[in-house]
Amino acid sequence: MVIVLNDNGRSYAPTVSRLSLSLTHLRLNPAYVHARQRIRHLIRELPGVGDLAYSGVHGLTSALREVVTPHTFFEALGIRYAGPIDGHDIAGVELALGNATEWPGPIVVHVLTQKGRGYAPAEEDEIQRLHDVKVRPATSDRVDGDGIVRVGTAAGGTVDPSEVGDEQRAGGDAAVLPVTTFTDAFTRSLLRQAEEDPRIVAITAAMPGPTGLLPFEARFPERFVDVGIAEQHAVTAAAGMAMAGMRPVVAVYSTFFCRAFDQANLDVGLHGLPVVIVLDRAGITGDDGPSHHGLLDMALALSIPGMRVFAPSSAPEVEVMLAQALTLDGPSIIRFPKTPAPWVADGAVGSGMDARRTRTGDGSVCILAVGKMLMAAESAAQELEAEGSTRRSGTSEWCPTPIPRCWPTQPVTVW
Repeated sequence: MVIVLNDNGRSYAPTVSRLSLSLTHLRLNPAYVHARQRIRHLIRELPGVGDLAYSGVHGLTSALREVVTPHTFFEALGIRYAGPIDGHDIAGVELALGNATEWPGPIVVHVLTQKGRGYAPAEEDEIQRLHDVKVRPATSDRVDGDGIVRVGTAAGGTVDPSEVGDEQRAGGDAAVLPVTTFTDAFTRSLLRQAEEDPRIVAITAAMPGPTGLLPFEARFPERFVDVGIAEQHAVTAAAGMAMAGMRPVVAVYSTFFCRAFDQANLDVGLHGLPVVIVLDRAGITGDDGPSHHGLLDMALALSIPGMRVFAPSSAPEVEVMLAQALTLDGPSIIRFPKTPAPWVADGAVGSGMDARRTRTGDGSVCILAVGKMLMAAESAAQELEAEGSTRRSGTSEWCPTPIPRCWPTQPVTVW
């Protein structure tokens, strides 16, 4: 097997870990590589003793490599290491791969590349290097009759008009960043909570940008931890921090929570630790692709004893839910979608772990909605009302766990 290690120094964001540091700092030191090649070439040219001297120098450089390079990491696993080579040198890569196929066992071919090389917008994008580029819908502002203000996108997106002012346009405090998505609401809410509580620490797994933690890292660098692509480590580290009296907030994509289920169940849930896990991109994620659909987090979370699950249906609820989650004496999860976050009118935000009644009816029809499904439930209620099936249908946007607590025993309006 030939394993190609495409080393561009990044995953989604810049790569972190000791192995990464040695790959990019020690083993990839051009001076070391060039000097080694030059010395080997010169010694082999020595008359009479060239081959013997070469063998001695080869042994010396191999020993030196054992000390200063990741060579031992691979060979300790029984995998031969070859490299590094310039990944943008097509002829060199072809030669290296050809030689690698002659090795009678597994071999790593270490190639160095630059993410986005040759395309200026990607090279200048320090955060993502244009890892993904999404189509932006046309803007259209409107206020619906249900009291929800939708501003900024044709899909129903969402800033609070009163908060988009000169201070934000001038790059004001991150705690008053404009809110157009649930992620934006989480960023702002976490900053506000962290200003008041020095115990709060934010943890992510190689995705500080997409989960909205870059402003937190800039404001509280000593309270921010990126563990790299290791969700399991992130959750277990959070468990240890919680045992030490801190209030850890772990932010990852919903789809990647599956990787850390054992840790959430046995390291956090079993001990009833106050760890807040924030799951971004819950539900269908559209053009992120099927590997990023967050379809399992609710089922997994509700199987963990003592786990509270929050699902905001609007931007202001994120702040309310995060504030409460940080006061709990046990674990909690806040899940929200990638879709734009509606901004509800004053007084339309619930509190506590109870469901909230948003429409009242005659009790003949009951509609329960969790999180972003509130808008769909409202639409369904309006259609039923128009058809005369019921005057007003009951809907709920915020359901406590376990779910059966808010299931009606008779056909009445529910909270």
